[in-house]
Amino acid sequence: MISLEKFESFRKSEIVRSALKKHSNISTTAQMSILALDWTIIIAAAIVATNSSNWLVSLASVILIAGRQHALLVMMHEASHYRLAQNKKLNDITGDVFAAFPLLFSTSAYRKNHLAHHKYTNTMDDPDWVRKASDPDWIYPQRKIQISKILFKQLLTAPRDWMLLAIAVAKNNLLSRSIYWIAIFTCALSLNIIPEVLLYWVVPLFTVFPVFQRCRSMSEHFGLARTHEFNSSRNTLVNPLERLFFAPHNVSYHLLHHLYPSVPQYSLPEFHQELMAEPLYRDHAHTSHGFIFGSQSVLADLSRVPSKTDSSMVA
Repeated sequence: MISLEKFESFRKSEIVRSALKKHSNISTTAQMSILALDWTIIIAAAIVATNSSNWLVSLASVILIAGRQHALLVMMHEASHYRLAQNKKLNDITGDVFAAFPLLFSTSAYRKNHLAHHKYTNTMDDPDWVRKASDPDWIYPQRKIQISKILFKQLLTAPRDWMLLAIAVAKNNLLSRSIYWIAIFTCALSLNIIPEVLLYWVVPLFTVFPVFQRCRSMSEHFGLARTHEFNSSRNTLVNPLERLFFAPHNVSYHLLHHLYPSVPQYSLPEFHQELMAEPLYRDHAHTSHGFIFGSQSVLADLSRVPSKTDSSMVA
C-alpha cells in the first residue's frame, strides 16, 4: 500500500500545491464557450440531417448528437462541482437549462448524489457503488465477449434504464423540469418541428447516448486493484474518436478529478502533465491507454483480474 505519510507528502509538495492553485481558477467564459459549441454541433447536425434524404446522414447525426449529449452530461457534472461559472446562481441555472434538464436530470439533485460518491468512493455509502454492487453486469473481470453483450443489452434497455436512473438520481425539481419540457414541446409544436425533436433528441437520448455513458462509467472505477488512492480510479488517455464519444471534455482524467475536484475540466490535461513531475503520481497513478485496443486499455483491465501485489503498490 502507499502509506498515508507518502500520500500526504505528495499532496503537500510544492509542485502539486503550485499546480493546483494555478489550475483551480474557473473561467466562466471558457466553460460557456464550450457549452455553446456543444449545442452548435447538436443543432447543426440536426439541420444537416433534416435537409438530407440519406438515412446514413440521419444515422450519423443521431450518433454525433448522442456524443454531444454525453458532453452535456459532463458539463452538468462540472456544474455539480460549481466549476461551470464563478457565480453559483449562474452556475446552477446554466447547468439546469443547458445540460441537466435536457437530459431529464437536475443539477442540484445530481450534486447531492455525486458529492456522496466523492466522499464515500467505492464503499457501500457511495450511492453509485450501491446501485451497481448487486448487479452481475457490473462485476468485473468479465470476458470481452460478455462485455460486448452487456453493451448490446444496454442499447436495448436504454429507454427504461435511463428513465430509472434519472428518477433515482434526480427526484427533486420535478415541477421545474416538467415546465421546461412543456415549454420545449410547445415551441417545437409552434415551429412544426416535433418530428425533428423526437428523432434528433429523444431517439439518441434513449438509445446511443446511454451506451456511451455506460462505457465511460465502466472505465472510472472498475477493473482496478483499489489498494490505494492512485489505483481506486483511473486516468484514460484517449484518441480523438474516443474523446468525441466516450470521454468528452476530459472526463477520462477521472483519477485526477477525484484527487482534485476543484480543477475544471479544461485544465485537467495540463494539470496531469505537471503532476507527472512528481514520482509518486507518475509511477503509481493508474493510467489506461484508450478504451478498447491494446494491453493497457480499459477493456484489457475490465477483462483481467487486477493484481493486489502489482508494481503499483508502495510500502
